[in-house]
Amino acid sequence: MEFLRDKIKQEFNLECYMPANGETCLIPTPHKFTYTVKLEDPTPSYKTAEKLLKIFQEKLTGWTVLFTDGAISVESVLIKVEGSEHDLKSVYISWTNQDEELGMTILEILQSMGHELS
Repeated sequence: MEFLRDKIKQEFNLECYMPANGETCLIPTPHKFTYTVKLEDPTPSYKTAEKLLKIFQEKLTGWTVLFTDGAISVESVLIKVEGSEHDLKSVYISWTNQDEELGMTILEILQSMGHELS
């Protein structure tokens, strides 16, 4: 077991625990929620993200909406647009447990748009 522990640390740079028989080890993990929404938009993904940025800036007053490297972020909520330059795009929304309300609000905004982005 010691060998496996060392290999895991070496190859994956992850802490590996070795509790004794019958002993419990608690490992804290951040809870993150991810949803995917499909949108139809004939423009490139970057332009689709810019359109979404404007919508979020209008609808999320009081929040700081940032646009970095083609991704939109509001607090811990991250919105990424992926897809080819053809119509269908995948919009990925992810957030941590503490921003559940904000994440759901953003998801509802996207879902209320239907499947088309004007």
